[in-house]
Amino acid sequence: MGVAAGSVPQGSTDWANEEWVVEIRNELDQLLHDGSYRGLERYSKKGSIYKVPALPKNLNNKAYEPQMVSFGPYHYGKEQLMTMEKHKHDMLLHFLNVSGKPLESYVNALAPVLQDLKDCYDALPPCWHADTSKFLKLMVLDGCFMLHMLRVYAGVSSGFASSAMETEVIKLDMLLL
Repeated sequence: MGVAAGSVPQGSTDWANEEWVVEIRNELDQLLHDGSYRGLERYSKKGSIYKVPALPKNLNNKAYEPQMVSFGPYHYGKEQLMTMEKHKHDMLLHFLNVSGKPLESYVNALAPVLQDLKDCYDALPPCWHADTSKFLKLMVLDGCFMLHMLRVYAGVSSGFASSAMETEVIKLDMLLL
């Protein structure tokens, strides 16, 4: 069924004439015609990685804190997570060997979108805004580590010499991002 530009598509079932369906369709048409609809850009441009608000975090702080590895700048540098920073370097080397691409190819791919990456963080600490090189290094290390772990979870790669429990904890830490 074709849809006229600037209109909400209508279905061909009996539901199309239900009062609440007509009401919602009218509300959507109004959004399209009054200029207030901005599409999904507002959700995909800036601030898509948020810090957990105080209320839920205070109810169960441990549920919102990584237990083994940090991903991104919010938890980077926490003492209890620093052991994994060495493993990130090991996994980066393994990842580069498997991919057959030099480190510079990943750095060069991320560099042009670095500001976009920074803008994804809702409350990026000023030190990360100021030190572009440090932020780029973090994105490369964390990104390649995460890609490697996704390959491990998919059964495509090994190379992570740890227990199954540690691998599961890393998966949970990844979900916090």
